[in-house]
Amino acid sequence: MTNSDIVREMLKMQKKLDVAIFEKAGMNEYPKPEQYFLAILDEVGELNHEMKPKWCWWKANPGKVDKEKQLEELVDVWHFVLSFANSAEINPNEIDIKFVFDDTLRDFVGVLKHATTIDYAMDLIVSLAGLTQYLEFDMSEVYDMYVKKNQINHERAEGDY
Repeated sequence: MTNSDIVREMLKMQKKLDVAIFEKAGMNEYPKPEQYFLAILDEVGELNHEMKPKWCWWKANPGKVDKEKQLEELVDVWHFVLSFANSAEINPNEIDIKFVFDDTLRDFVGVLKHATTIDYAMDLIVSLAGLTQYLEFDMSEVYDMYVKKNQINHERAEGDY
């Protein structure tokens, strides 16, 4: 599977999860773009916290990055970005993931600032793929973790989470 195929598959899985979550919550429509922005921003904050050993210069021993936890937080960002993309009804056939980003973290944050409209959903997916590469994960690793976390999220939707 290509990187674009992986994202397309995750979009389908996310759509099923969205339906389960929305039915449980009695929602008839997707959240507003501003709500997605805040949810994504919150998950990016959790991802950033997992990366703290890389940027925390003021501690004598900031520890080490736990790559598994970092991947898990990255996948949480993917869940909300994919749900946002589903809300925007993007055409999955137009997804073209190419890893040619120079300053990926800034690219992702820059796109996220504009993600309060659905027009930026495709850009958000592409820039998140770049951020994934920047963090030294490949899309197959993201997919494997996504499948695990997606199952957990389905169980949460069925329970009292």
